[in-house]
Amino acid sequence: SSGEFVCVLDQDDLWLPGHVAAQAEFLAANPGIGAVYTGVGRMDAEGNSLGERVFGEPREGRLFRTFLERGVAVPIISAMDRRGLLEKAGGFDERLFGKDDFDLLLRLAAVTPFGFIPERLTLQRFRPGTAGQSEPMYKDSFYLAEKFRGLWPEEGAAINKFEAGARYLYGSFLLASGRKAEARAQFSAFLRLRPLYLKALIKYLLCYV
Repeated sequence: SSGEFVCVLDQDDLWLPGHVAAQAEFLAANPGIGAVYTGVGRMDAEGNSLGERVFGEPREGRLFRTFLERGVAVPIISAMDRRGLLEKAGGFDERLFGKDDFDLLLRLAAVTPFGFIPERLTLQRFRPGTAGQSEPMYKDSFYLAEKFRGLWPEEGAAINKFEAGARYLYGSFLLASGRKAEARAQFSAFLRLRPLYLKALIKYLLCYV
């Protein structure tokens, strides 16, 4: 691509008419904002509506800490970014399996505020067994935690919480799969980060049953 603005559309999601025009007009009218995203509708594999995706406050402005603390950014398919700032933040990290969009948008949020267009102009498709529920996605989080510590050492508490959440979810996945030794290692790593979390301690002990 070679334009002033950049946006990404996955093959199974949709932009509604006016999506690109509304975002381009917003960025042209707000030179201090480097990225803007729209309201998002959800749909299943057949295109049936699953309602609107609700974004919690804050929805605009400096969203770096919001993204980091929640462990999730806005859907990249709903965002339009200024090319210069996107290049400053860096491109996609190709070592990642599926959290490359979160990683990129978090780095972008570190250098620019985000704008928000409430109108639902993006449709995001959800399918059973998608990448968000897969084992490589958990491992992405461990890689990102180390990467983020190098980029933002002052955010250690938030990064530890981000990693701990991934360790707990991965450990739960492994335990449910009967892979108790691997699950025990994940819960042990979690408890080093958050030693007083009772649910993780119980699951750790269940790995010995």
